[in-house]
This record gives sequence, C-alpha cells and structure tokens, in this order.
Amino acid sequence: MREPASSLAEQTELGGADPQVAFSARGTALFAALVFVRDARGGTHAALHFHRSEDGGLTWAPAADLGYSYDHDQMVVDQTVGTHAGRIYVGAVYGSVDTVGVFRSDDDARQFQPALAVNKDGVLGITWFDTRKPALNDGSKAVDRTAAKKPSQPTRIETELSERIEFIFDPASYDMATREVALPVRIRNSTKQTILPPVRVEVVEFGSGKGNVDREFAPQVLNASNGKAGVGAWFDFSPALGTRQRLEPGDVSGPIVWRMRLAEPTRTSDLHLRVFTQVEQ
Repeated sequence: MREPASSLAEQTELGGADPQVAFSARGTALFAALVFVRDARGGTHAALHFHRSEDGGLTWAPAADLGYSYDHDQMVVDQTVGTHAGRIYVGAVYGSVDTVGVFRSDDDARQFQPALAVNKDGVLGITWFDTRKPALNDGSKAVDRTAAKKPSQPTRIETELSERIEFIFDPASYDMATREVALPVRIRNSTKQTILPPVRVEVVEFGSGKGNVDREFAPQVLNASNGKAGVGAWFDFSPALGTRQRLEPGDVSGPIVWRMRLAEPTRTSDLHLRVFTQVEQ
C-alpha cells in the first residue's frame, strides 16, 4: 500500500532533516532523509529513511529503513551509459570520527547493498539490515562493525616497464614568442600487472633514431619533477593515477603536462624515455 505524499507519518510526528531528492534513470522519484524515530525504550534516534515513487511523487512506497545514527546523508544517481548506469548511491557519515559509509542500489532503489568502510588500522566496518524478529529497536541496528584481521601487505618492488608502456600525447600548445611547448602526456598500461606509485618517466637520451642525429636540437625541459633541464630529467606520474593510485592493465592515466623550450621549432630531436614504477610481488 502506498502513502499519499502529504502523509509520510515519520516525517511529521517528530520531524526530520537533511532531505535529498533525485530521479532514477527509469524516472522513479527518490527521497532520502534523516527521520527522528522512537525505539522500544522511548529514546529518540535519527534514522536514515529512503522512499521511492513510481508516479512522480503522488504516492510513495513505505520507507526503507537504512539504520540509525547516521548524519549528513547525500544521494546521487549514475545517469551515464557506463558500466554502472542507473546505480543509485546514498552516502552518510557515522561514528564518533565521522566515518563515511555508502549504500548502493542496482534495482531502481528497491533494495540497497550494505555499506562498507575500512579504517586506517585495517578494521572492516559493515552495516546491514537487521531482519531478526522481533527487530532490535535499541540502536544496535545502526552500525555493527566487525574487526577483521589486518591483511598482510603484498611486497612492492621497483621495476622498469619502458618496453610495455604506451605513451599517448594530447594536443599540444606552442608559444611562438618564447618557443615554449606544453605537451600533455598520458601513459597506457600495456602490461598484465597493476602499476602502483611512485611512477617516474625519465629522459635518458636525445637524438633521432637510435643514434645521435639532431641531438644538438634537443629541447630544454622546463618543469621536470627533479628540476633537471636535459638528460636525467624525470616526471612524476603518480598524481596522474587518480584517487585510487593504481593503473590497472589496459587503463590510461590522466595527463601530465611537459613544458619544453625548443632550440629550433622546425627541427627537434627525439626523446628516449624510461619508465620506472612499483608492482606487487
């Protein structure tokens, strides 16, 4: 049975906060909010409730109770056509140190998957729906966290992957007055291993072909990470790995802009490069 939009009782009895509204990729109206509810002992808690409406908000399905003791809920819908198109995310903070948890739904908000979080000590936090009968309405439903054994860290080693890294050059810009070129460079991981930071691309030689042809026309490197202007200059590609700080096989990094001053704009020598990175053993 669906409720009229004006009679969401839990919103009117004790009040609510942090409302979030969105539409799913299928056009379903979505509403999430913190709602003040009473437990079996008469105590008041802020519960995270989620509603959905298939008729544009005229009527609403009963609330999905995502648990107690959350705050600052946020909602977003993947409206792209990518791998997770239509996925609905609801995030909120919980705990004494404001840990961030995320729920997700892949069936138009009919069901939500549990939220997971791992703290700096490797403790895994899990939130789930308490389906025991009778339900425990004493606050234990909010966040149950299980201390998982801290996983052992795999060994990382530095290795050279120069022959298995593909360079991708975005359109460059050139200042004729200063003879300076700005060249955005990306790397593609053509190996079967995950690339981990630090990642450095080093200039080891100037000269066309395999010899030293046109070496005298070598450009001056202006913004190398180590400050060098010629052979030995290197660029740190770690920031180009994004927030996950890893580059999976087949993935392409973000761009790192190389700035160079050309000795002769119409005749420039090649750059010979080496790539050093970390991989897991």
